[in-house]
Amino acid sequence: MGDGILEALKAVGLRDTAPRAILAHEFGHHVQYEDNLFANTTLTGPEATRRTELMADAFGTYFLTHSRGEALNTKRVLGSAQSFYEVGDCGFTNPGHHGTPNQRLAASSWGGARGRCRRLCRPAAGRCTRTGGHRPENAYPDPAPSRTGRLESRAR
Repeated sequence: MGDGILEALKAVGLRDTAPRAILAHEFGHHVQYEDNLFANTTLTGPEATRRTELMADAFGTYFLTHSRGEALNTKRVLGSAQSFYEVGDCGFTNPGHHGTPNQRLAASSWGGARGRCRRLCRPAAGRCTRTGGHRPENAYPDPAPSRTGRLESRAR
C-alpha cells in the first residue's frame, strides 16, 4: 500500500481506519492460506472469489475490533467500512468479484460482532465460520432491481 492510496483515502475522509482495514483484510487472506480455506470449497469463478473476499472482510473486521487485535470501536470501523465499500463492485460475472457493497458491509458486521467476544476463535476450528448448515445472509446476492428501479425484497 503506497502513498497514492493513502492520499486518496485522506482525500475522501477515510484516513482514520481504512488503511488498517485494508491491511487487516489482506492479513485475512493470509489466515485463509494458512488454514487452507482457499481450497476448502466446491465453488468456482466469481462465487469462489466472492467467498474468499467476504471471508477476508469478516476476518479483518474481527481483528480490528477484538480486544487482542486493534481493539477499535466496532461502530467506528463499520462506519469507515460502509464509506469504503460504497465503491465496491457489482461485477457478478467478473472472476475478481469481491461482493457488493451491502455484502461486504454484512461480512464486516459479522466479523465485528464476533470481535466483541472475549475468547479468540480460529476459522479452522469452525467456531467462527460454522453456520449450522444455513447459508450466511451475506453470501446471497443483493436483490435485483424491479422494473420500477426499486430493490425488491428477497423471499426467504
